[in-house]
Amino acid sequence: MGIHWDALRDVLVVLLFGSVGGAISGAFVANYFTNQRHRKHRKTVLFAFLNVWASEVEANRGATSPHNVAVGVADQFDERRLVLIEKAAAVELDFGDATHIKFKGLVDKIGTMTPGEVGDEQGRQKLLQAIRHITSFLEEN
Repeated sequence: MGIHWDALRDVLVVLLFGSVGGAISGAFVANYFTNQRHRKHRKTVLFAFLNVWASEVEANRGATSPHNVAVGVADQFDERRLVLIEKAAAVELDFGDATHIKFKGLVDKIGTMTPGEVGDEQGRQKLLQAIRHITSFLEEN
């Protein structure tokens, strides 16, 4: 009784293809979980930014300037709006078609506002409501 080289070759071929298939499958699974983690991180960063901004709007004060002078919401609006657009752009592609359109519409409500619109109490309330709509959307999606 000798070694059947054909049978051994068949076993080696099966092991080789099984190993390659397992490596490819493992790479796909690892990539999927990495993408999920990055997606959650982007959403968390945007959510945190919105919560801080909402508290600033409620208190009608922004961050303190380098000269230790309190700056109003209207004075920092353009800067905050640009940060929102940047963080939202990182998140918006994580949503499907209809959800993406709704999210973009919520962000655009703030994106089209001007500092002059948010300078009075009514404008700050409009801004606060728009921020909360985005926050609610993120919680639901």
